[in-house]
Amino acid sequence: MGGLLTLFRGTPEVENNVVQKKYTWDERPPIDPETLRFHHLTGQVVGKEPGSINSEQFNIDNCKECTIALFDAMASVMIDDCSNCTVFIGPTQSSIFVRNCTNMRIVAACQQFRTRDCTDIDVCLCCHTLPIIEATSQVTFRCFRGSYFMLAGQMTKSKTSIYNNNWCRTYDFTKSKVQPNFSVSTEAPTWLPELFSKVSEVVPSVTVSLKPEDSIVPITSQPGKSCTDESVVLVVFPPAERSAKKVWKRIAEVGCTLVQTKGCKVDAEDAQRIFGEVIDQEKVAGALPKGDVVCFELVGDNAVDVADAIREDLAIPLLTTIKGSEHSQVIRELYSHADALMKI
Repeated sequence: MGGLLTLFRGTPEVENNVVQKKYTWDERPPIDPETLRFHHLTGQVVGKEPGSINSEQFNIDNCKECTIALFDAMASVMIDDCSNCTVFIGPTQSSIFVRNCTNMRIVAACQQFRTRDCTDIDVCLCCHTLPIIEATSQVTFRCFRGSYFMLAGQMTKSKTSIYNNNWCRTYDFTKSKVQPNFSVSTEAPTWLPELFSKVSEVVPSVTVSLKPEDSIVPITSQPGKSCTDESVVLVVFPPAERSAKKVWKRIAEVGCTLVQTKGCKVDAEDAQRIFGEVIDQEKVAGALPKGDVVCFELVGDNAVDVADAIREDLAIPLLTTIKGSEHSQVIRELYSHADALMKI
C-alpha cells in the first residue's frame, strides 16, 4: 500500500535512504511544438538560429512564396504542401521528406532525402544514402553548397558524413518510360546568393560563404562513377580529419575536377585485401584504428600534377596516390568497401 501511495504522490529524490535515479529527459525544459514548425505562411522570410532546434524534428507545411532557413542540427524534417519556396535545411540526422510540393528550391544535408508527389524541385544536396523520389518529376539534383561557422560542428552532431555525399545517385521508384523524372547539374544554382542574402536579415548571426574553398562539404561532380584510366585518387589514412580538410581546400583552390570522395573504416584485414602492396601495410596498420580512411578522386589534364603538388606541399605523413591507369582494381575495391558500409 505504501508503494502505491508513493507512486501517486510522486517519487521524492531520496526515499528510505535510497537516492532515486534522475534521467536526462526529466531535466529538459518543456518544448512548445509551435517553435518547431513553420506553417501557413505566405511571402515571408523566416529562419532559425543555431541552437534553437537542438536536434528535434522540424515541420514546414502549407507555406507559399517563402524563404526559410534552418541553421541548426535536426532529428528529421518534413515539408508538406508547400509551393514556390526556397529553403535551407541544416544537418539532419535522419530523413528529410518532401511531399505534395511544387516549384521548390532546397539546400539540405541529411542521412536520407525523399520526395513524393512533387514537381519542379531544385535541390543542392549532401546525402549519406541514395536520394529517393516517388511520383515526382522535374527534379534537378546538385551538390551541396554553402558554409558557415557552426556547420562543421552541426554535421558532426547529426552524424552527417561530408565525404560520403551521394547527391546524384538517385533512386526513382516510379520511373517514366517517356523521359527521366530527374536530371543532374554540376553548376551552382543562380538562386543561392539571393537565398542567403534574404535570410541574413532574419538570422544576422549567421554569415554564409559560397566560395568553394570555404565549403565544408567537398563539391563533387559525379559520385558513384566508375574510375577510369584518367582517375587519380588521393588516399588519406587516419587520423585524417584535419589532413582531409587541407586536401579538399587545396583541390578547390586550384580548380581541379573532384569526381567523388569516400570516407570509411578500414581495418588491417581490409587494408591487405584492398590495397595489397600498393601501400606500406606495416606503416598504416597502427593508424587504421584511429578513424576513417578518406579518399579524393581527381580527373583532368592537371590531375596528376595537382595530386603530386598536394603530396609535396602538405607533407601529410600517411597520404598516398593511386592512379587508375595502374591500379584501377584497387580503387574499385576501395569504393565497393565504402558502399558496403553505407546505411541504406
